[in-house]
Amino acid sequence: MSDLENVITALNLEYGANRRYGYQIENSPFSQLNNILEGVRRTEGDHVEAMMAYIKQQQEVVPGSGRGFATMLAHLRLNLEFEQVALKAYGQFAREAQDPELKKTFQRLAHSEAGHINLFKSLIAQVEANHFPVIVYCPICGWELDFGAAPQEGVIVRCEKCKQQVTLEILDGDFVPVNA
Repeated sequence: MSDLENVITALNLEYGANRRYGYQIENSPFSQLNNILEGVRRTEGDHVEAMMAYIKQQQEVVPGSGRGFATMLAHLRLNLEFEQVALKAYGQFAREAQDPELKKTFQRLAHSEAGHINLFKSLIAQVEANHFPVIVYCPICGWELDFGAAPQEGVIVRCEKCKQQVTLEILDGDFVPVNA
């Protein structure tokens, strides 16, 4: 397997562990055990961050393509990879299933993953073409601010709820709303 495939597998394991511990905490009345599980869950989050740092470092950046969406593009591309791995795995599971109902379940899961693949391909294309709207939360009140598609850095909008003027800056390739 390639380094990227290993990182994707590691992320799947870490995301799964993170969610598994969260699920266990949500369904347990035992505070001391929950505190221990929360500590373990947090270290899984650190593992996710290490893998995401690698993904971001390896990402090919086309100047102007997806301007302001660097982190989300990395996540969307990763989601596409996850869904492609899941589609392949569920197809294999369906072929190997002995139980007819389980086979149908895996086939339904594979069909769903194929839809997710199409969704992420479409989103990536929109973001890369700078056609996806930049809608962010107001840093003062949390209301949605619509800067439209492909806004210029420094453009100012006024929040309709708190009336604060907000501008967009690009920090590390990502749009960031800032009080104007």
